[in-house]
Amino acid sequence: MYRNGDRLAGSIIQNSPAWGARQESEYCLFRLYCPKADCIELVLFDYYEQDNGVHHSMEPLGDGSWHLKLPGRHTGKYYAFKVKLPDDEELLHTTELLADPWSRHVTTTNYYRQRAR
Repeated sequence: MYRNGDRLAGSIIQNSPAWGARQESEYCLFRLYCPKADCIELVLFDYYEQDNGVHHSMEPLGDGSWHLKLPGRHTGKYYAFKVKLPDDEELLHTTELLADPWSRHVTTTNYYRQRAR
């Protein structure tokens, strides 16, 4: 959740390891930049139509980025982010799941309103 005007955001994004999801041999690393968040959860789904995914809390790194190192292989699974912002933050207040802005693939149904996963 990068917004123009965030201090240092440009250098953090350019000088950091890969953003989004990256599968390694023994774990999958998820990274997101959202400096104003109080809490971020990764929600992992085995298949797209699944109603309830498994929630995993992400850890803040202190520079506005969040990460989660999830053991195992997660290639082919679906995921989205649940972001909690402070009550006084006007940028985004939603209970909806948010798509990964760095994802390489997007899955959607043929409806006007798209569910992030």
